[in-house]
Amino acid sequence: MIRNGHRATGAEDRPGPEGRRAVRVWCDGCYDMVHYGHSNQLRQARAMGDYLIVGVHTDEEISKHKGPPVFTQEERYKMVQAIKWVDEVVAAAPYITTLQTLDKYNCDFCVHGNDVSLTVDGRDTYEEVKRAGRHRLEYEARNQKKEAKELAFLEAARRQEARQVESDCDL
Repeated sequence: MIRNGHRATGAEDRPGPEGRRAVRVWCDGCYDMVHYGHSNQLRQARAMGDYLIVGVHTDEEISKHKGPPVFTQEERYKMVQAIKWVDEVVAAAPYITTLQTLDKYNCDFCVHGNDVSLTVDGRDTYEEVKRAGRHRLEYEARNQKKEAKELAFLEAARRQEARQVESDCDL
């Protein structure tokens, strides 16, 4: 376990706002070639709780399920640790997220985008935690808003095109 230096020591034991128990959130992934999307995913996950733990998979697990990573696991641990919304990094996190993993780190739920994460044999890596109701989709609301904007744009473009056709016919 690697603690992030962005927060004071003991943050994991501090109560949440208004004295309630802190909500602990789990995210995991490869985090190879970390970019804005990864940081934004972790920012959104952190906003869903009080303490964010991020599991980073090993080179061996990534190679087995997805193909070889570009960065080594040690480099990826450091990259994720440097993201300010991450409170703690779990090195060598299992590729399949289980209730046992969430319980081991006292996490209330795990967060993942709506992209499907599969094992090499086609199994959903979040199947168990989804069935138990301890999985949250962080991108669902964002994607619904984005889709609504895209549909509105397409409808406006269709109306504009129809007006143009009508205008051309009037000539």
